Amino acid sequence: MNKKLLIRYIEGSLTGDEKISVEKWILSSDMNRKYFFELKSLYVLDAVANENSSPDQRHMRMADEIKGKGKTKNVMMFMWWRYAAAAVFVISLGINIFLLSGGGQDENTVEPVHMVADIPDSVSTTIYTPKGAKSRVELPDGSVVWLNSDSRITYPNRFASDRRNVLLDGEGYFSVKSDSLWPMMIRAKDVYVMVKGTEFNLRAYENESSVSTTLISGKVTVYTKNEERDDYDVTVLKPKESFVVEEIPELTERPVVVSDYKEKTAWKDGVLYFKSTPVEQVLKDLERWYGVSFVVKDPGVYDYRFTATVYEQASIDNVLDILRYCSLIDYRIDKTVVTLFLRK
Repeated sequence: MNKKLLIRYIEGSLTGDEKISVEKWILSSDMNRKYFFELKSLYVLDAVANENSSPDQRHMRMADEIKGKGKTKNVMMFMWWRYAAAAVFVISLGINIFLLSGGGQDENTVEPVHMVADIPDSVSTTIYTPKGAKSRVELPDGSVVWLNSDSRITYPNRFASDRRNVLLDGEGYFSVKSDSLWPMMIRAKDVYVMVKGTEFNLRAYENESSVSTTLISGKVTVYTKNEERDDYDVTVLKPKESFVVEEIPELTERPVVVSDYKEKTAWKDGVLYFKSTPVEQVLKDLERWYGVSFVVKDPGVYDYRFTATVYEQASIDNVLDILRYCSLIDYRIDKTVVTLFLRK
Protein backbone atom coordinates (compact mmCIF):
# COMPACT_ATOMS: atom_id res chain seq x y z
CA MET A 1 0.00 0.00 0.00
CA ASN A 2 1.30 3.46 -0.94
CA LYS A 3 2.32 5.38 2.20
CA LYS A 4 1.19 8.71 0.81
CA LEU A 5 -2.27 7.21 0.33
CA LEU A 6 -2.31 6.06 3.96
CA ILE A 7 -1.32 9.55 5.13
CA ARG A 8 -4.12 11.07 3.06
CA TYR A 9 -6.52 8.55 4.64
CA ILE A 10 -5.40 9.65 8.13
CA GLU A 11 -5.95 13.28 7.07
CA GLY A 12 -9.45 12.41 5.81
CA SER A 13 -8.77 13.61 2.26
CA LEU A 14 -9.48 10.43 0.28
CA THR A 15 -12.36 9.92 -2.12
CA GLY A 16 -14.97 7.24 -1.41
CA ASP A 17 -13.37 4.52 -3.55
CA GLU A 18 -9.86 5.28 -2.29
CA LYS A 19 -11.11 5.17 1.31
CA ILE A 20 -12.75 1.77 0.78
CA SER A 21 -9.57 0.43 -0.83
CA VAL A 22 -7.41 1.56 2.10
CA GLU A 23 -9.82 0.15 4.69
CA LYS A 24 -9.86 -3.23 2.95
CA TRP A 25 -6.05 -3.26 2.98
CA ILE A 26 -5.92 -2.38 6.69
CA LEU A 27 -8.36 -5.13 7.61
CA SER A 28 -6.70 -7.75 5.42
CA SER A 29 -4.02 -8.70 7.99
CA ASP A 30 -2.79 -8.02 11.52
CA MET A 31 0.52 -6.78 10.09
CA ASN A 32 -1.25 -4.18 7.94
CA ARG A 33 -3.36 -3.03 10.89
CA LYS A 34 -0.32 -2.69 13.14
CA TYR A 35 1.58 -0.76 10.49
CA PHE A 36 -1.32 1.64 9.96
CA PHE A 37 -1.69 2.05 13.73
CA GLU A 38 2.00 3.00 14.07
CA LEU A 39 1.88 5.35 11.08
CA LYS A 40 -1.14 7.15 12.50
CA SER A 41 0.58 7.55 15.88
CA LEU A 42 3.61 8.99 14.10
CA TYR A 43 1.38 11.44 12.23
CA VAL A 44 -0.34 12.63 15.43
CA LEU A 45 2.98 13.10 17.23
CA ASP A 46 4.40 14.99 14.26
CA ALA A 47 1.34 17.23 14.14
CA VAL A 48 1.64 18.09 17.84
CA ALA A 49 5.38 18.73 17.62
CA ASN A 50 4.81 20.96 14.56
CA GLU A 51 1.40 22.39 15.42
CA ASN A 52 1.96 25.54 13.34
CA SER A 53 2.46 23.55 10.14
CA SER A 54 -0.29 23.16 7.58
CA PRO A 55 -1.59 19.66 6.66
CA ASP A 56 0.15 19.96 3.27
CA GLN A 57 3.48 20.76 4.95
CA ARG A 58 3.11 17.83 7.34
CA HIS A 59 2.15 15.56 4.43
CA MET A 60 5.29 16.52 2.49
CA ARG A 61 7.54 16.27 5.55
CA MET A 62 6.24 12.85 6.57
CA ALA A 63 6.41 11.55 3.01
CA ASP A 64 10.07 12.54 2.91
CA GLU A 65 10.81 11.17 6.37
CA ILE A 66 9.31 7.73 5.81
CA LYS A 67 10.41 7.31 2.20
CA GLY A 68 12.03 3.94 1.86
CA LYS A 69 11.16 2.88 5.38
CA GLY A 70 8.60 0.20 4.62
CA LYS A 71 9.17 -2.01 7.62
CA THR A 72 7.31 -1.58 10.89
CA LYS A 73 10.56 -1.77 12.82
CA ASN A 74 11.94 1.28 11.04
CA VAL A 75 8.78 3.26 11.71
CA MET A 76 9.02 2.43 15.40
CA MET A 77 12.67 3.47 15.45
CA PHE A 78 11.73 6.76 13.85
CA MET A 79 8.99 7.26 16.44
CA TRP A 80 11.58 6.81 19.17
CA TRP A 81 13.86 9.35 17.44
CA ARG A 82 10.93 11.75 17.33
CA TYR A 83 10.59 11.42 21.09
CA ALA A 84 14.27 12.05 21.62
CA ALA A 85 14.24 15.10 19.35
CA ALA A 86 11.03 16.86 20.38
CA ALA A 87 11.03 18.63 23.72
CA VAL A 88 7.25 18.41 23.66
CA PHE A 89 7.46 14.74 24.55
CA VAL A 90 10.72 14.26 26.41
CA ILE A 91 11.36 16.21 29.60
CA SER A 92 14.48 15.65 31.65
CA LEU A 93 14.14 16.48 35.30
CA GLY A 94 15.20 15.47 38.78
CA ILE A 95 12.36 13.77 40.67
CA ASN A 96 11.60 11.98 43.90
CA ILE A 97 11.18 8.24 43.48
CA PHE A 98 9.38 5.90 45.84
CA LEU A 99 10.67 2.35 46.07
CA LEU A 100 10.32 -0.77 48.13
CA SER A 101 13.58 -1.92 49.67
CA GLY A 102 14.70 -5.06 51.43
CA GLY A 103 15.64 -8.55 50.29
CA GLY A 104 15.48 -12.19 51.18
CA GLN A 105 11.86 -12.09 52.32
CA ASP A 106 9.22 -14.58 51.35
CA GLU A 107 7.10 -13.39 48.42
CA ASN A 108 4.11 -12.98 50.76
CA THR A 109 6.03 -10.83 53.22
CA VAL A 110 5.39 -7.10 53.03
CA GLU A 111 8.54 -5.10 52.39
CA PRO A 112 8.81 -1.68 54.06
CA VAL A 113 8.36 1.46 51.97
CA HIS A 114 11.11 4.06 51.77
CA MET A 115 11.47 7.25 49.80
CA VAL A 116 14.66 8.13 47.98
CA ALA A 117 15.38 11.87 47.85
CA ASP A 118 16.68 11.71 44.29
CA ILE A 119 18.27 9.32 41.84
CA PRO A 120 22.05 9.09 42.34
CA ASP A 121 24.29 10.31 39.52
CA SER A 122 21.42 10.79 37.13
CA VAL A 123 18.40 12.75 36.03
CA SER A 124 15.14 11.16 34.94
CA THR A 125 13.22 11.13 31.69
CA THR A 126 9.48 11.61 31.36
CA ILE A 127 7.71 10.61 28.15
CA TYR A 128 4.12 11.61 27.51
CA THR A 129 1.93 10.14 24.77
CA PRO A 130 -0.85 12.58 23.83
CA LYS A 131 -4.46 11.73 23.14
CA GLY A 132 -4.91 10.17 19.72
CA ALA A 133 -1.51 8.45 19.71
CA LYS A 134 0.30 5.40 21.11
CA SER A 135 4.04 4.86 21.56
CA ARG A 136 6.76 2.33 22.23
CA VAL A 137 9.45 3.17 24.81
CA GLU A 138 12.66 1.27 25.50
CA LEU A 139 13.92 1.55 29.08
CA PRO A 140 17.63 1.72 30.01
CA ASP A 141 17.73 -2.01 30.84
CA GLY A 142 16.27 -3.07 27.48
CA SER A 143 12.73 -3.57 28.78
CA VAL A 144 9.98 -2.28 26.50
CA VAL A 145 6.80 -0.40 27.41
CA TRP A 146 3.92 0.36 25.06
CA LEU A 147 2.15 3.54 26.21
CA ASN A 148 -1.53 4.07 25.56
CA SER A 149 -2.98 7.49 24.72
CA ASP A 150 -2.79 10.23 27.38
CA SER A 151 -0.19 8.27 29.38
CA ARG A 152 3.06 9.30 31.03
CA ILE A 153 6.05 7.22 32.14
CA THR A 154 9.03 8.42 34.20
CA TYR A 155 12.26 6.50 34.71
CA PRO A 156 15.93 7.26 35.53
CA ASN A 157 18.39 7.51 32.68
CA ARG A 158 20.36 4.82 34.49
CA PHE A 159 18.71 2.35 36.84
CA ALA A 160 20.11 1.90 40.34
CA SER A 161 22.03 -1.25 41.16
CA ASP A 162 19.36 -2.68 43.45
CA ARG A 163 16.04 -1.71 41.81
CA ARG A 164 14.63 -0.58 38.49
CA ASN A 165 12.15 2.11 39.54
CA VAL A 166 9.44 3.43 37.21
CA LEU A 167 6.45 5.75 37.61
CA LEU A 168 3.33 5.32 35.45
CA ASP A 169 0.34 7.61 35.00
CA GLY A 170 -2.08 6.14 32.47
CA GLU A 171 -1.85 2.74 30.79
CA GLY A 172 1.16 0.74 29.73
CA TYR A 173 1.94 -2.77 28.50
CA PHE A 174 5.26 -3.89 30.01
CA SER A 175 7.66 -6.46 28.60
CA VAL A 176 10.27 -6.54 31.37
CA LYS A 177 13.76 -7.90 30.76
CA SER A 178 14.26 -10.87 33.08
CA ASP A 179 16.65 -10.56 36.02
CA SER A 180 15.75 -12.40 39.24
CA LEU A 181 18.26 -10.36 41.26
CA TRP A 182 17.28 -6.98 39.83
CA PRO A 183 13.52 -6.42 40.23
CA MET A 184 11.60 -3.63 38.56
CA MET A 185 9.22 -1.62 40.75
CA ILE A 186 6.45 0.34 39.04
CA ARG A 187 4.45 2.85 41.02
CA ALA A 188 0.95 3.68 39.74
CA LYS A 189 -0.96 6.03 42.06
CA ASP A 190 -0.60 4.36 45.49
CA VAL A 191 -0.11 0.87 44.07
CA TYR A 192 3.30 -0.76 43.57
CA VAL A 193 3.91 -3.61 41.13
CA MET A 194 7.15 -5.59 41.47
CA VAL A 195 8.38 -7.80 38.61
CA LYS A 196 11.58 -9.65 37.77
CA GLY A 197 10.84 -10.43 34.12
CA THR A 198 7.36 -10.76 32.70
CA GLU A 199 4.67 -9.27 30.47
CA PHE A 200 1.67 -7.50 31.94
CA ASN A 201 -0.72 -4.61 31.44
CA LEU A 202 -1.06 -1.84 34.02
CA ARG A 203 -3.83 0.78 33.89
CA ALA A 204 -3.87 3.69 36.35
CA TYR A 205 -5.35 6.88 34.91
CA GLU A 206 -5.55 9.77 37.35
CA ASN A 207 -9.20 10.47 36.49
CA GLU A 208 -10.27 6.86 37.09
CA SER A 209 -10.99 5.34 40.49
CA SER A 210 -9.17 2.03 39.99
CA VAL A 211 -5.76 0.56 39.23
CA SER A 212 -5.91 -2.59 37.11
CA THR A 213 -3.13 -5.14 36.60
CA THR A 214 -3.49 -7.99 34.09
CA LEU A 215 -0.71 -10.57 33.93
CA ILE A 216 0.11 -12.22 30.61
CA SER A 217 3.13 -14.35 31.57
CA GLY A 218 5.52 -14.80 34.48
CA LYS A 219 4.62 -13.42 37.91
CA VAL A 220 3.98 -10.02 39.44
CA THR A 221 3.61 -8.94 43.06
CA VAL A 222 1.16 -6.13 43.78
CA TYR A 223 1.46 -4.00 46.93
CA THR A 224 -1.64 -2.09 48.02
CA LYS A 225 -1.91 0.34 50.94
CA ASN A 226 -3.71 -0.88 54.04
CA GLU A 227 -4.76 2.27 55.91
CA GLU A 228 -5.93 0.43 59.02
CA ARG A 229 -2.54 -1.20 59.60
CA ASP A 230 -0.57 1.64 58.00
CA ASP A 231 1.09 -1.10 56.00
CA TYR A 232 0.86 -2.88 52.64
CA ASP A 233 -1.11 -5.92 51.54
CA VAL A 234 0.63 -8.28 49.13
CA THR A 235 -1.05 -9.98 46.18
CA VAL A 236 0.80 -12.36 43.83
CA LEU A 237 -0.72 -12.77 40.36
CA LYS A 238 -0.49 -15.80 38.13
CA PRO A 239 -0.69 -15.73 34.30
CA LYS A 240 -4.11 -14.74 32.90
CA GLU A 241 -5.14 -13.23 36.24
CA SER A 242 -6.39 -9.69 36.70
CA PHE A 243 -6.43 -7.63 39.89
CA VAL A 244 -8.39 -4.38 40.26
CA VAL A 245 -7.61 -2.07 43.17
CA GLU A 246 -10.33 0.51 43.92
CA GLU A 247 -9.96 3.80 45.75
CA ILE A 248 -12.62 2.53 48.16
CA PRO A 249 -10.89 -0.55 49.69
CA GLU A 250 -14.17 -2.37 50.28
CA LEU A 251 -14.73 -2.53 46.52
CA THR A 252 -11.36 -4.14 45.79
CA GLU A 253 -11.67 -7.80 44.78
CA ARG A 254 -9.20 -10.62 44.90
CA PRO A 255 -7.43 -11.63 41.67
CA VAL A 256 -9.62 -13.39 39.13
CA VAL A 257 -8.78 -15.46 36.07
CA VAL A 258 -9.91 -13.52 32.99
CA SER A 259 -10.72 -15.31 29.76
CA ASP A 260 -10.52 -12.05 27.81
CA TYR A 261 -7.05 -11.10 29.04
CA LYS A 262 -5.83 -10.64 25.46
CA GLU A 263 -8.62 -8.16 24.82
CA LYS A 264 -7.39 -6.05 27.74
CA THR A 265 -4.07 -5.56 25.96
CA ALA A 266 -5.34 -5.31 22.37
CA TRP A 267 -5.19 -1.49 22.52
CA LYS A 268 -1.46 -1.66 21.77
CA ASP A 269 -2.30 -3.33 18.44
CA GLY A 270 -4.99 -0.79 17.59
CA VAL A 271 -8.16 -2.47 18.91
CA LEU A 272 -10.57 -1.44 21.66
CA TYR A 273 -13.07 -3.89 23.13
CA PHE A 274 -16.23 -2.89 24.98
CA LYS A 275 -18.39 -5.52 26.64
CA SER A 276 -21.48 -4.08 28.31
CA THR A 277 -19.24 -1.17 29.32
CA PRO A 278 -20.91 1.85 30.97
CA VAL A 279 -21.08 4.81 28.59
CA GLU A 280 -19.15 6.97 31.07
CA GLN A 281 -16.13 4.65 30.73
CA VAL A 282 -16.62 4.34 26.95
CA LEU A 283 -16.43 8.12 26.58
CA LYS A 284 -13.19 8.30 28.59
CA ASP A 285 -11.59 5.69 26.32
CA LEU A 286 -12.83 7.35 23.13
CA GLU A 287 -11.56 10.75 24.28
CA ARG A 288 -8.05 9.33 24.61
CA TRP A 289 -8.34 7.18 21.49
CA TYR A 290 -9.42 9.99 19.15
CA GLY A 291 -8.20 13.12 20.93
CA VAL A 292 -11.71 14.57 21.30
CA SER A 293 -13.73 15.83 24.25
CA PHE A 294 -17.35 14.95 25.05
CA VAL A 295 -20.09 17.22 26.37
CA VAL A 296 -23.13 15.32 27.69
CA LYS A 297 -26.34 17.38 27.58
CA ASP A 298 -28.73 14.74 28.94
CA PRO A 299 -27.87 12.70 32.08
CA GLY A 300 -29.87 9.82 30.58
CA VAL A 301 -26.93 9.19 28.24
CA TYR A 302 -25.11 7.60 31.17
CA ASP A 303 -27.86 4.98 31.59
CA TYR A 304 -26.58 2.99 28.61
CA ARG A 305 -23.92 0.31 28.24
CA PHE A 306 -21.96 -0.32 25.08
CA THR A 307 -20.72 -3.54 23.43
CA ALA A 308 -18.50 -3.20 20.37
CA THR A 309 -15.08 -3.84 18.83
CA VAL A 310 -13.42 -0.61 17.68
CA TYR A 311 -10.46 -0.73 15.29
CA GLU A 312 -7.92 2.05 15.05
CA GLN A 313 -8.87 2.92 11.46
CA ALA A 314 -12.54 3.50 12.37
CA SER A 315 -13.40 7.19 12.56
CA ILE A 316 -15.10 8.77 15.56
CA ASP A 317 -18.17 9.26 13.33
CA ASN A 318 -18.26 5.48 12.67
CA VAL A 319 -18.24 4.71 16.38
CA LEU A 320 -20.86 7.32 17.26
CA ASP A 321 -23.11 6.08 14.44
CA ILE A 322 -23.05 2.63 16.06
CA LEU A 323 -23.87 4.18 19.42
CA ARG A 324 -26.76 6.08 17.84
CA TYR A 325 -28.04 2.97 16.09
CA CYS A 326 -28.07 0.92 19.31
CA SER A 327 -29.64 3.56 21.57
CA LEU A 328 -31.50 6.87 21.75
CA ILE A 329 -28.17 8.70 22.00
CA ASP A 330 -27.50 11.23 19.25
CA TYR A 331 -24.53 13.52 18.65
CA ARG A 332 -23.13 16.66 17.07
CA ILE A 333 -19.46 17.21 16.24
CA ASP A 334 -17.77 20.60 16.16
CA LYS A 335 -14.07 20.09 15.36
CA THR A 336 -12.81 18.09 18.38
CA VAL A 337 -15.86 18.63 20.62
CA VAL A 338 -18.60 16.00 20.55
CA THR A 339 -21.97 16.86 22.11
CA LEU A 340 -24.18 13.94 23.17
CA PHE A 341 -27.93 14.18 23.78
CA LEU A 342 -31.02 11.95 23.73
CA ARG A 343 -33.41 11.88 20.81
CA LYS A 344 -36.92 12.92 21.81
